[in-house]
Amino acid sequence: MKRTFMVGVPLLLFLCLFFPLNLNAAGFYVDLQDAKGMALGGAFIAQANNPSAVFYNPAGMTQLEGTQISLGSTLIMPTTEFDSDVTAHNTEVDDNTWYHPNFYITHKFNDHVWIGLGSFSNFDVGTEWPSDWEGRYNSYEAVVKTMTLNPNVGYKFNDKFSFAVGLQIQYLDVRMKKKIGVERLRGAVTQSLIDGGVPAPIASAVASQLNNDPSSDIKNEVNGDNVGYGFNVALRAQPTRWLALGVSYRSEIRHHIGDGDVDNGHQEAMAAEIAQVISANLGLPYPLVYQQYLQALNQNFPDTGGSTTLTLPQTVFLGAAVKP
Repeated sequence: MKRTFMVGVPLLLFLCLFFPLNLNAAGFYVDLQDAKGMALGGAFIAQANNPSAVFYNPAGMTQLEGTQISLGSTLIMPTTEFDSDVTAHNTEVDDNTWYHPNFYITHKFNDHVWIGLGSFSNFDVGTEWPSDWEGRYNSYEAVVKTMTLNPNVGYKFNDKFSFAVGLQIQYLDVRMKKKIGVERLRGAVTQSLIDGGVPAPIASAVASQLNNDPSSDIKNEVNGDNVGYGFNVALRAQPTRWLALGVSYRSEIRHHIGDGDVDNGHQEAMAAEIAQVISANLGLPYPLVYQQYLQALNQNFPDTGGSTTLTLPQTVFLGAAVKP
């Protein structure tokens, strides 16, 4: 019976010391894009003998006969919690299931040329905390979703050496949310009231009523999407019957989000709610407090457009397979 070992022990030690399997700087990179590759912990770079080779090592598709198709999905259900040293309060992220669908098709044209197409989501995950948790002023939701279309051409020089090159077309969607505490508005509200004819002591008294609280926080949401492009190159060598080597490189993809939206929530409704409380506490006319507070909100936290650049890093995969 022939058995396959992904890496022999001496070679495994060498690769672990000098060539990590995954060289990337992204905490949300997902390299489990096929059931077999996932079962092997992603150690599929040299073997790459099913249609998911389009993702792991496109040069491996030169081992496949005819036309072959594979599709599936990886499910990720992360769990994270935060223990505060200040309040001793424990917070857990919201339960979410992240779906990473994949589809691959390969076709052999002749004894030397193959083509393959992959569709997968390898940067697609996020965190969603309760909107009133202690870290809400930094972030309470951050989600990055991608879908990559990856056509490849493979060339088999001989039984020992194959090469492939491909284009990466990647759609990216970003959503980030945080809260802004109203205490940041104290100075602006004070000045706005003074400009509206309110004496400075009373204006300061009104502003002092602004305290950070989940019910009065300003919701800050940033959304944007983009299509970016990159390339990939792969090699597969079979120097002997029992040894196969593989290397696969994917370039970085730079996304420039030039038409993002910055939304700071329903300003009018928030101003009305807070103005009612303040005017009741201090006996001031509600319309005056409402108008000046709304003015401070709109001046300091307007809904607007935004732009940014997000670069998803390059990746390098190295692998070896031994068949004793």
